[in-house]
Amino acid sequence: MEEGGGPIHLKRMERDNPSAVLEGFFGTYTLGECREIFWDIVSRSLCCTDEELGSHGRKEILGYYEEAERLIEAAFLLFKGQTTHREMEE
Repeated sequence: MEEGGGPIHLKRMERDNPSAVLEGFFGTYTLGECREIFWDIVSRSLCCTDEELGSHGRKEILGYYEEAERLIEAAFLLFKGQTTHREMEE
């Protein structure tokens, strides 16, 4: 798929079953680790000067961080709901 039109990093089978991506991700990282690693990425980028940041300034980076963190948490809840539902079926 082309950029902006949908996922560009997912393989065909992952696009067909995005829950498998959540399962793999949250099977590797805890929610706490996600927050910690993501914050490290953002906080280190904020140590740069505005010129070094390029087209996105600190305000845009922090806003993106806040929204992406909410996205990760929503994905986590979806993942946990799916695994809980599967466990109840077994």
